[in-house]
Amino acid sequence: MKIVNVEYRVYDMMLSTMVQLANKVSKLPKISKSGSLSEWIDAQEVCGFLHIKPRTLQNHRTNGTLAHSKIGRKFFYRLGDVMNLVKEGRIEKN
Repeated sequence: MKIVNVEYRVYDMMLSTMVQLANKVSKLPKISKSGSLSEWIDAQEVCGFLHIKPRTLQNHRTNGTLAHSKIGRKFFYRLGDVMNLVKEGRIEKN
């Protein structure tokens, strides 16, 4: 086990930063209880659901047919938006 000595000032600053972070996290909505996380699906799931290729999905993103959010390098879609487009007939589910 390694022991690291730090000045009290540095320790106090680290501790207050952790408390602030914990407070911010506790104020976030409880995603797992509300189920809002399950409303978003990734590109692979959309392609599987619609039986389309990733390039076709990219075309739908580019022309604005399907709204999306990008986190890092990954695209996410609301399941409700995908279902509405299928119901409206704007995207055919093969």
